[in-house]
Order: sequence, then C-alpha cells, then structure tokens
Amino acid sequence: LSHAMLQVARQQQRANCYLQSDIEHCAITPHSIDIVFSNLAMQWCDDLAIAVNSLMRVVNPQGALYFSTLATSTLQEVRDAWQFLDNHQHVNPFLSYQQIEQACSGFQYQFVTEKVTEQYASLPELFASLKGVGANFVQGERPKGLMTRQKLRQLEQVWRKTDSGKYLLTYELVIGKISHG
Repeated sequence: LSHAMLQVARQQQRANCYLQSDIEHCAITPHSIDIVFSNLAMQWCDDLAIAVNSLMRVVNPQGALYFSTLATSTLQEVRDAWQFLDNHQHVNPFLSYQQIEQACSGFQYQFVTEKVTEQYASLPELFASLKGVGANFVQGERPKGLMTRQKLRQLEQVWRKTDSGKYLLTYELVIGKISHG
C-alpha cells in the first residue's frame, strides 16, 4: 500500500517484480501465488477477515500465507502510562488472539505467539523506536500538540521500568501459517 516502502524495496532489489496493492483488495490473479508473506502489516487492515480472504484468494491450493501481526497487549506500557495523564487514545487497538483466529476461520491455520519486551535507556529513545516502526500514527481523533517537558517528566514517573531503570515496551506477536487445508 505504501509507495515509499515499495520504492525502498526496489532500491534494495528485494524481488524480481513489485506491485502496489491493498491487502484487503489484492490485485493479483486468483490462485497464482505459491507463498504470500506479510510481516507486521495485517494489523493495519480495517477488517482482518477480509484481508485474509483476499490474500488466500491469490494463494494456489498447495500454497500458504505466512504472516506476523500484533495482538492485544502490544504497547500496553504506552496505554498504561498515558492513562495517568489523560483520557485520550495514544495507541491503536490491536485484535485479540481469538479475534485473529476467528478472522482465519474457513482455512487451516497454525499460530505461534511470542511476547517481545524491549528496554530503553530513555523515553525519547523509546519514542524514536516507535516512530521508526511507524507506530506513532494513531487512528481517530486526538488532540494535536508537542510533547512538553512536563508531560515527559510525568510519563517518566509512571512508565513501567526494570529494576535498573530501563523503560519497557512490549510487543505481542502472532506468527501464523494459513493454508487451504
């Protein structure tokens, strides 16, 4: 979907051909692909079931869709810390494991889940990491404005940390294989 990301892939010569398309309305000939691989993109879809069905439409009967996505407890530290400061949404909602399973019903699937917790020396470093993976975009309405020093100090007080004072950030990964069965 992202023209800029497609350009980076082209520059790095990651594939033999490139197609810009929407996962939920995949512009590929039905049953023409052996393997579809999606890494941390499906959580941005409006309807995961539509996305899975769209991608499985292009996978041939012996092929498979391999993917990773994020689930409910992803960025929980961000939600928890901001909850002390205001009532605004600062993190996009992620589907639960059960909702991801439900979106794959009708196909044979296998999932593995893993929680990855990163540690950062400072909140600015943590926020830079979030921006680097594109997780700084929050859907819906919320007040616009810069992070003030006062807000940053308040967040530093309430953010979940390690015993050594490092700031934690957790991702709940769901890694899956979907096939026609």
